[in-house]
Order: sequence, then C-alpha cells, then structure tokens
Amino acid sequence: MKLENKMLYRNRRQQVDTKENEIPVPVEQVDVKLLNDDGLKLVLSRISFLQQQFSNYMNQKHHDKQTEILSSKISELSKSYETQIEQLKTQITTLEIKIDSFQIDIAKLPIHKTKEYESMLSNASESIVQYLSDLKESLDDVHFTNKCDKHYHISKNMLFDHYTQWCSRNNEKPLTFLKFKHKLIHYDSTILYKKMKLNDVQVWGFEFPFFVSNRTE
Repeated sequence: MKLENKMLYRNRRQQVDTKENEIPVPVEQVDVKLLNDDGLKLVLSRISFLQQQFSNYMNQKHHDKQTEILSSKISELSKSYETQIEQLKTQITTLEIKIDSFQIDIAKLPIHKTKEYESMLSNASESIVQYLSDLKESLDDVHFTNKCDKHYHISKNMLFDHYTQWCSRNNEKPLTFLKFKHKLIHYDSTILYKKMKLNDVQVWGFEFPFFVSNRTE
C-alpha cells in the first residue's frame, strides 16, 4: 500500500509540474543541473506566476485610477496643512506685534502710573488667591453640610451657636466661626456626629473641649 501511495503521489506531482510549466520559468537565472529537481521547478514556476500576476495588477487601469485618487487626496491634505501653517504664522506675527506694542506703551507710562499698574496687578493676584480660598472653604462647607444634613439635619451655624454658649458657660474664649469650621472639618467627628441629635443638644458640650484645647490662634 505504501508503494502504491508513493506512485500516486509522484504521478500527481508530475501532472502539477506539467501545468505549472506552462508558465515561463526564468531558467537563465538558475544552474541547469538544478532543474532536474522537480521541487525546484515547482517553486520557480510559482515565483514566475506570482511575478506575472503582480505585473498584470500593476498595469490595470482601475489600479492606476485608485493611485491617482490617493495622490490627489494627499496633495489636497498637504495644501490644507500648508494653508493652516501660514495662518498660524500670521496669527503669531500679529500677536508678537501686539505684545511689542503693549510693552512700548507700558514703557511710556510715567513712573507713578507704572507703580499704579503694578499695584493693580498685585491686587488682582490677591483677589485670585482670596477667591480660591473662598472656593475651598465653600467646598469644605458643602462636604460638612452634606455629611451632617444627610444623617442629622444639623447646620454648622446651629452647632457654632451651641459651641459659643458652651464657651461662655466655661469662661473660654471661642474660636472664630471660620476657625471653628476648619477644626470641625479636620476633626475625627464620628462620636460628635452621633451626639448631634436635634432633641439632645445638651450632650454636644462634652465634645467642645477638643476645639478649645487644640485651637490655633
């Protein structure tokens, strides 16, 4: 059986070689002695066939058209980018002129005006810093209010009122409202929250010494 299979395989190989050999084989590039090898003939034939296919594909009209379309698109994009770059260059030049002009104008100002201008800048900077500080405080307020309102419906103002009353009873100088809130935010107030019940305000005083003994003037 094995011998028969080998014979069948060889016959099929010869048939394939005959069909493949219809395609020109670049014999001149190969040593003639090697052409006796059926496998090499088959490989060379397939290479030649693929080369011919590629050549035909490259010469097809639809391929040329696709190439033209692609080339046209690339050209359009290139022009578009060049236009955008030129526009940016113009904008940069305009901006540079404005900056130079602005610097010249400042240089022409009298000394007292220059100081006034610097003062305005300083005030603006302080305003920005204050605004950021207020914003942070507002965010802290929201954080605290959300936590309290969600569980106990208690406001900071109400707690501060009771805090000042406690300080008054104990002859303690109270913190300012702002410092009190700051302490409250950073206080690990799990116990305090549990005692913050609308109908049980008397127990709040037990937590207030924390704010007094740890206060920072």
